[in-house]
This record gives sequence, structure tokens and C-alpha cells, in this order.
Amino acid sequence: MLEEEAVDVLMPNYDEYGNYVLEHASHYDSEAYFVAIYTNNDGDGSDGQETTFERTNGVVGVISAQLRHRSPFIAGCSVVKDGDSENKEVQTTNPAVPIPSPHVYLANMRVHETMQRRGIGMALLSAVREYTQSLSEGDGGDVPPMILSVDNDNSGAIQMYEKFGFEYLEKNDVFCMMGVWL
Repeated sequence: MLEEEAVDVLMPNYDEYGNYVLEHASHYDSEAYFVAIYTNNDGDGSDGQETTFERTNGVVGVISAQLRHRSPFIAGCSVVKDGDSENKEVQTTNPAVPIPSPHVYLANMRVHETMQRRGIGMALLSAVREYTQSLSEGDGGDVPPMILSVDNDNSGAIQMYEKFGFEYLEKNDVFCMMGVWL
């Protein structure tokens, strides 16, 4: 992956100067972004990563946490190839799985490929867990669960989510939904 491509993946809502650009209004009750920033603890620049992440102001990972007060259902689906790759048919499967309300939906988690397997993803998940737990502090209510979806072929991410405590809620041919109750 080229540096330009990495920047596009890691910072889709930021302009070329690093400023946040709101392209659409969020339809979630509230949304929080968590960012992992690269710093060289040695301070001598010897590992060469400063140049790699200079354009992103050191951003090496991001995740969005969306508080949702609705109880959507997961409608499972499978992709069936009919002929060439241009002709795909999507079929829904039942039953749909109810999701608790409220819940915190995790979306758009990205860690730069050169920084993966260093604990950054787990640190981002831990930050979201602290945020999620803080949501119930004011009213003394239950801590909402954290829910996410992930492609079935993303075994590294699934392994990390399982290690964090996520369990399967729904799984089909394309993706799976996972949740963790805190």
C-alpha cells in the first residue's frame, strides 16, 4: 500500500491539511472518534516512521463509536454468484437477530498495516470501552454493549475481537456481527 492510499484509508473525513470535514450529518444519537497517534519514544527519529506518518500528523489508527438508542435487527444475507462477478444476487436469511438498545456500534476501525500487531487495535477498543462505561455513570443505568460487524475473511480482526471478549451474534457467508457486554 502506498502512503497516499494509507492516508485515504486512515483519514476519510479529513482534508489534505488534516482538518475534519463534515460531509453529512450523523444519524446516530452521538458519535465519538478515537485516534491512535504515533510517537517515537526515543526521540531520535531512528526508526524512520516519523516520515511515514508526518502527512497524517502521526495518526496510525482510528475507530468510530456510535451510540444508538434503536433496536435494529440484523438481517443476515449471503451472496450467491450467478455467472460472472457482475451478476450477484443477495439473499436475506432469517431469523433476524435483535440488537439491544441502547448499544455502542463500533465502525470504521483502521490501523495502518505497518503498525498492526502492536496492540494499537486493542488500545483503541479499550478507549471505546472506557467511553462506553462512562455513558452510564450519570444515570446509574446499565452499561450498553459494544456491537460491531466484520468481514468473515478478516481473520486477524476477528481474532483480536474475540481476544477482547466479543462473541458472535450472527454469522453468514459475508460478514459476522459480534458483541461484548461490559
